[in-house]
Amino acid sequence: MRKSFIRRSNSGETTPNGAHCGGQATVEYAVVSGVMAAVVVIMGLLLTTFNQYGQRLFELIASDYP
Repeated sequence: MRKSFIRRSNSGETTPNGAHCGGQATVEYAVVSGVMAAVVVIMGLLLTTFNQYGQRLFELIASDYP
């Protein structure tokens, strides 16, 4: 029988399908989750900034300046 070089985690962590999570997969999941949360926050800030800019632009266009 061939020996496997992959070491199994004995920490007791499992995924929804019952498989064990390794340390690297957990760290990668945490990093990707953090990056995605940062992207959502930045996109929200950009949305509000450009919404305010658009409102100012519409008010400028709609002004009754002779």
